[in-house]
Amino acid sequence: MAAANTDKFKKVSRRWVGQIGAAGVSDAVVTTIPLSSTTNLATDTAIVAVIDRVDSNGTATSSLEETVIGVVSGSNLVNCVRGSEGTAQAHSAGAVVEMLVTAKGWNDLVDGFLVNHTQLGAHEAITGTSITVTAAATASTISASDITATRNVTASAIGSPTASLPLDLLTGIYQPFQTYSPASGGTSTLNLALGNDHRVTMPGGNATIALSNEKTGMKFMVSITQDGTGSRTITWFSTIKWAGGSAPTLTTTANKRDTLGFIVTGSGTYDGLVVGQNI
Repeated sequence: MAAANTDKFKKVSRRWVGQIGAAGVSDAVVTTIPLSSTTNLATDTAIVAVIDRVDSNGTATSSLEETVIGVVSGSNLVNCVRGSEGTAQAHSAGAVVEMLVTAKGWNDLVDGFLVNHTQLGAHEAITGTSITVTAAATASTISASDITATRNVTASAIGSPTASLPLDLLTGIYQPFQTYSPASGGTSTLNLALGNDHRVTMPGGNATIALSNEKTGMKFMVSITQDGTGSRTITWFSTIKWAGGSAPTLTTTANKRDTLGFIVTGSGTYDGLVVGQNI
């Protein structure tokens, strides 16, 4: 963003002292102020310049003092806001110009922070035309329905994201449970990027469980509910190290549920245990 005289965050230059250029400042309303030099002045933000605080001998000249806000362009300050402190007036060529920490510069800095913060420094409302996600695109994308506001969010749009959350972030985010209803003899593929609670309702036959988007360290649960007949079986994904040494026998009673927990221990390897049965 180009520097502008409305900038809240303005840079200063250490011990900078200069002079009004040869053309002088003719009156209180001109917005271009010539400087004898702009070396070391910031060009990527506006600056605050104090004119005629003192004369060339260092004697205070309070009646001539004026603080202006402008943007460095070549050897000039342009688009100046005149008289932001002191009195807007004419200044002679050679008048002393200083870069100082002023009340106006400091107060603008505070006002800039307060746009999205409380007086105690906490983040407050977020105001903008869009919110853009720039994290690595390794998982499902974020849409407006994925964002829950706990405080005011003022925005004209939450647009299509430019990327999506990485899986290592998703492992720590709560997601609602996912449900699956495979066909008889079919496969339910549990997408671990969508959450860690997966609930399978058995069909009128047996089923197979597979996984997608697993990542080492993930923990997830799988609940198996028998249909109205019961005695349906599951073929589990491979390489599970079961607590007790063998896969548990599922409850055979119709409409009853077993819940099992898993930890992804490596690439294609898992620990498995019974959380509860015959529920």
